[in-house]
Amino acid sequence: MSTLNLKTLKKLCGPVKNIIKACPLPMARFGLSPTIIFPKNKQICALFDGIGSSIVAQNENQNNHMWVMGSLMASYVELISSFQDYLTQNKIKANHSEKYLNLFLTGMLFELHESKFDLKKLSRELQTKGGINEELLKRLTQDKVFINLKKNLNKIFQRIKNANNN
Repeated sequence: MSTLNLKTLKKLCGPVKNIIKACPLPMARFGLSPTIIFPKNKQICALFDGIGSSIVAQNENQNNHMWVMGSLMASYVELISSFQDYLTQNKIKANHSEKYLNLFLTGMLFELHESKFDLKKLSRELQTKGGINEELLKRLTQDKVFINLKKNLNKIFQRIKNANNN
């Protein structure tokens, strides 16, 4: 149901006149869900602002692109798991790697916030010329990690878009 557009939902829901799509995420339990709302509805926004923050999509296409971001959750956790596996395989105790990664990732979120989400600038600032941050970024770029990620996000978008063509 989450990938269906309003036109399809209206057909499925019969006599219902108003349908508002909302996508709260699991972090709502901490009051941190960015909930996508479409179309805009003040009452629905107020409801979901209680579990985080409502983000109103301006149109169906924008709604679907934001939905794609929800597909990152499990991959994000797997990425962090690979960090933890690396540390564990290199004889770092689990409790130490968990503590380090927790503080590291929380700190990175604060860096993003403080930089006002200027990602290009922050990326440059976090690289020391000839340093390990610069090297890993270059290696990942050469391996086309970021290009492939974007390609796969586009494939998820196509899946959402195609869900309405059946």
